[in-house]
Amino acid sequence: MAGGLPRLLRPGTTRAGLIPCSGPVFDMARDRAILVGDAAGVVSPVTAGGIHSAWEHGWAVGRAVAAHLRDGGPAPGQVAIDSAPRFRFKRALRWAYDRMQFDWPFDLLLHSPPLRWAASFESNRNGHWQVYAQPASGGEAVAVTPGPGSNARESVDGRQLPYTKPGLRGLWRLPRQDWSQAILTEEQSLLDGLAPEDSSNWAPARDGVYFVRRPQGEAPRLAHADAEGANVTDIAPLPGGFEGWGFDLSPDEGQLVFSEMTLRESDLRLAVPRTAAQ
Repeated sequence: MAGGLPRLLRPGTTRAGLIPCSGPVFDMARDRAILVGDAAGVVSPVTAGGIHSAWEHGWAVGRAVAAHLRDGGPAPGQVAIDSAPRFRFKRALRWAYDRMQFDWPFDLLLHSPPLRWAASFESNRNGHWQVYAQPASGGEAVAVTPGPGSNARESVDGRQLPYTKPGLRGLWRLPRQDWSQAILTEEQSLLDGLAPEDSSNWAPARDGVYFVRRPQGEAPRLAHADAEGANVTDIAPLPGGFEGWGFDLSPDEGQLVFSEMTLRESDLRLAVPRTAAQ
């Protein structure tokens, strides 16, 4: 043992108990003892979580005990019973879950064409970069772009798969479909204002796409295009040498998150071994 506990140390005893999830237990107070929190059954019947409920219940009982001892307030045991949440709605949900659980709606959804594919990714396994889709059940990935493709990201509604092409200007899209079937739909050009160096500097939104626009001879700008790429609106200027490494939107679309290269440098250092005398 170099420090701390020995490696081969084994637990001497184990102390554990079941958590009651069927609502408050009774008797909750008896013989000058009061149960609170998990021990009192103040636990969600649905999730078995109880931190907040236990905190509130324990706080109410603690205040009642103090008031009873100090001012002769109400009996703490009765306060414990009255302040314990009954979880009537959650108990009903638990009853239904235990007796009427069925998986066929979820299985049906998982086997529908849109959900049979777990993820899309890019690969150059055939000698050039393409977008592939991976079946959720496993198996071989399928190339979904008819030609080059990279940086694919699903649209917010899940109906479209926008992507870029390595070294080319623009943003393309394909409708989301069962990729195992013959892909009969031709790709569509969604946006022609996305420069090759900004192939990852875009993010789909509910009403279109945010991207970096680089007008010739001018500083780059953060811009927004509608769902068809027809109407483009500049939102904010960006530094002249802007070099972004990816865009993303917050779930409420109130914030646009992106990374930016602000410093590029390198060092060459010489390390000299130190002798014992030094």
